[in-house]
Amino acid sequence: MKMDKMDKLISIGKVATILNQTTKQLQRWDNDGTFVAIKSVAGTRYYNMDDVLSMKKLLNGFYLLMREYQKICTQIKIV
Repeated sequence: MKMDKMDKLISIGKVATILNQTTKQLQRWDNDGTFVAIKSVAGTRYYNMDDVLSMKKLLNGFYLLMREYQKICTQIKIV
C-alpha cells in the first residue's frame, strides 16, 4: 500500500531536532521562503520528510564546506 502524502508530514519540533536548528530558525526560513512549511488550517507548520532529508543533506554539505574553508584560512593565516 502506498504511503499517503500526509503520512510523511512531520512537526516543526521534530524537524528542528533532525536539522539541529531551533524552531524559531525554521519559522524564519519559512517566512523568508528559504525552507517553506506546509501549514494546517490553524497555522501549525509541518514539513514533508523528503524535503527535510534534502535540507539535511544541504546543511551537512554547507558545514563541511565551512570547515574546509576555515582550515584553508588558518593555513594561510587569514583568520
